[in-house]
Amino acid sequence: MTRYFPVVPLVLLVASAVAARAADQAGDLLAGRSKDCPKCNLASANLKRFDLSRGDLEGADLRGAILHRAQLAGANLAGANLTGANLNKTDLKRADLVGARLGEAMLYEADLAEADLIRADLAGAIL
Repeated sequence: MTRYFPVVPLVLLVASAVAARAADQAGDLLAGRSKDCPKCNLASANLKRFDLSRGDLEGADLRGAILHRAQLAGANLAGANLTGANLNKTDLKRADLVGARLGEAMLYEADLAEADLIRADLAGAIL
């Protein structure tokens, strides 16, 4: 006799829990309670002057986000999507931007000293 286990409801339950956790992380970051939000959806978020130094934003969706004068020194932004983001006057010293997408991002007077930009996409970025 073959046993049947309903896998689909379990998969949906796990996916819902992961989505709820990501939403909680994004809420904590936006409220200033955390600097970590890997793979979070922060598209178009206003993070102007936020201190996210040494924070974990690996793989985060930051398309069109406002990060003007934010502190991102030593932050993990590997694989993050920063397409069209405002990073003017942002401190990105020693930030991990490996594989990050920075197309059409504004980076006027951004400090990228010792930032790791290996495989980063800077097509159309304004530096």
